[in-house]
Amino acid sequence: MTAEHDDSEADVRDRYRRRTALGTMAIGLFAGCLNLREETEQGTQSNGDATEPTTETDDQPDEPTPDSVSSYDLEERWVADLETGTVAALEQASGDGALYAAGGDPATVVRVSPADGTTRWSRSLEAPLPDEDAIELSSDEEVLAVGIKAGTVRLLDADDGTTLWERETVHSEHIGIALGSENVIVLSDTTDDEGGAVTALNRSTGRIEWRNTREDFLAVDDSPVLLSQVSAPVDGWIFVGGWNGSYRIATADGSIDGEEFRSASRGWTTVGDRFYVPDREGINAVSVPAWQRRWRAESLGRVRNRPALADGSVYFGAEDDGYYAVDAETGDREWRLRFVEARGPPPEPAVSTDRVWVSDRVRSVYGIDRATGELDGVQELESESGSIRSVRTRADSILVLETGALRCFELP
Repeated sequence: MTAEHDDSEADVRDRYRRRTALGTMAIGLFAGCLNLREETEQGTQSNGDATEPTTETDDQPDEPTPDSVSSYDLEERWVADLETGTVAALEQASGDGALYAAGGDPATVVRVSPADGTTRWSRSLEAPLPDEDAIELSSDEEVLAVGIKAGTVRLLDADDGTTLWERETVHSEHIGIALGSENVIVLSDTTDDEGGAVTALNRSTGRIEWRNTREDFLAVDDSPVLLSQVSAPVDGWIFVGGWNGSYRIATADGSIDGEEFRSASRGWTTVGDRFYVPDREGINAVSVPAWQRRWRAESLGRVRNRPALADGSVYFGAEDDGYYAVDAETGDREWRLRFVEARGPPPEPAVSTDRVWVSDRVRSVYGIDRATGELDGVQELESESGSIRSVRTRADSILVLETGALRCFELP
């Protein structure tokens, strides 16, 4: 299938070509590795403690035919009707904890019971969400931060939905939020040459502690500041990624450590002291807070969405390519399934005990055998919405967020 591409990304790439020599762009962590291609299908080379990119070749047979796989016919436990609209987001507490869904125009945030899908509380935001990154549950599961297009960030009590405070930041077409024990970090980006901003708010009061604007980033790197992702604080630092660079920023005063590498994706996955970072040609494992690359595993297509991790493996989808499993410690490929059924960039996978779950973004959810990488089965949704936003897993069930509803199915 032909994948969708944003015009803004094409514009950015044109601007990159007008920048100075390639060596300048390859500063630091990923020097010389951005466009590396080897003749061998797979291999590693020593580079200090880091592992060099594992290179992929298109040696797989034709993609599986979805019609040829068996149907799971999973039992549907419950359906929660939601006014999610075209932009929808889903957050869930650790283990089998509470569920939070948001979306609509104006957006509504609801807490959903994982037992039966009933609504525990609902709060209107009076404006639409800019995207699915504009909602974040704190790691202690005490508060929920949400942002709207007008640039307002609201902190809610996760238990009862009470508004603790709200603060105007920067009007934005894209908002990313990360929560620490003391800060709420807000990434605002307009997806054009006006650039974006990173704002640190006091978690208790909502007071602005510092803000980095376009001019602050231009002082470090003279290209347009197009930001896409932000991490929660790690040992006094946050990490901000975008189409032109990724930056390490001190949480104490907002000082920018410098450009490291490009990462034009929409999400990192963090496990312990390691980030798993998508980019145009694969996945990178980066140690924090040193921000040192440990390995890179290449794909044939661009990786736009965050990977999933489980039991020592990293799972991710690549555009116009398929799905991969690599070893979380070394980056060595475990399997690759050539499968491009997804409409647009492959969504973030979800992982259960035996399977990796992915969707076609329309009405089908597919299971991939974790051990072999083979397509195992499909669950067709009996829905008129025709738009799957995300798939998540719990101990014994699968959650499917679609336009207008959240569905819970038994695992096979």
